[in-house]
Amino acid sequence: DKFIKKTAFFYTKQRSDFSHKLKVKFDGKLKILKPEANFVLIKILVDKSSDYLTEQLYKAGIIIRSGSEFRELGNKWFRIAVRGNSDNNKIIRQLADLLDNDDVEIYVKN
Repeated sequence: DKFIKKTAFFYTKQRSDFSHKLKVKFDGKLKILKPEANFVLIKILVDKSSDYLTEQLYKAGIIIRSGSEFRELGNKWFRIAVRGNSDNNKIIRQLADLLDNDDVEIYVKN
């Protein structure tokens, strides 16, 4: 019971912090919907597709779910799981690299 409450509190705080950071960092580039679950639903407002972001983020070890997998959403939407603070910050850094620059690809060191 204590573990469940602690876990629920952790994810509630992470969800709120993560969505706030995304809104501040990507204002005008991404529309962040208020999360009600363990993921954040995001609309891309710039000339990038969710398939492009999915492919590029995968190279960095980040898995997102493209909206093109959902008939109702399309390739301008994606969803991403809420994680711990360091993982969420990594996601933000990688998204910034992809959205702040034209035709950027992530290269993974072998």
